[in-house]
Amino acid sequence: QFLRTYNGGSPKQDSFHFKNESGPYSDSCVDQFYAVYDGEYNNFEKEFLFCKTNNLLPENMVAVAGDPGGNMICLSVSGPDTNSVYFWDHEAQDEDDENANLRLIADSFQEFLDNLQEVPPYVSPEFDQISLANDVEGLNALIASGWDINTVHSGRHDTPIEHAAIYGKVEFVRLLLAKGAKIGRALEIVERGLAIPHLAELYDYKAVQQLLTAHVNLNR
Repeated sequence: QFLRTYNGGSPKQDSFHFKNESGPYSDSCVDQFYAVYDGEYNNFEKEFLFCKTNNLLPENMVAVAGDPGGNMICLSVSGPDTNSVYFWDHEAQDEDDENANLRLIADSFQEFLDNLQEVPPYVSPEFDQISLANDVEGLNALIASGWDINTVHSGRHDTPIEHAAIYGKVEFVRLLLAKGAKIGRALEIVERGLAIPHLAELYDYKAVQQLLTAHVNLNR
């Protein structure tokens, strides 16, 4: 029903807390809900097949969304916890315990949606739309308008080049570097991504890493 109504997208109210947890590292946010479509990014079927092929999730789990750090929001579709929503943390994987990196968010999908909270308004909604559409020409036009290419996103706390690095957007990174963007944590982000098999498979981190490394060497 949710996919039929919205079919993916980034919610305005996107922040959530893990159930019965508090303090540091007990929350995250929805970057994008996965959609049923033919596109490359946040494709529900592509994510589903990748998770199943690589045995990333227990058999009863289906990934329905992702957070900005490469983690997934999952829905249990069978068993005693059917309809419960979990956070899948890629940094807590344990080959001997498939549930080690799962943290409960809500006892039902509706509870999960109802509990989503709004984060501060985005600094750069134009860039968010351009990034989602993978529109390199649109980015070039935005830069030409006098937009600050090193602006920090108030919700995600990343710069445009760091966000482009998260999703392996090679042409975005190339253009931003050519226009004088500071690399910030972008190289660290792609190197971390390369160490996470399911992300390295989905995104072109190697090409981004080469661009950033060449830029750093050139400007020493």
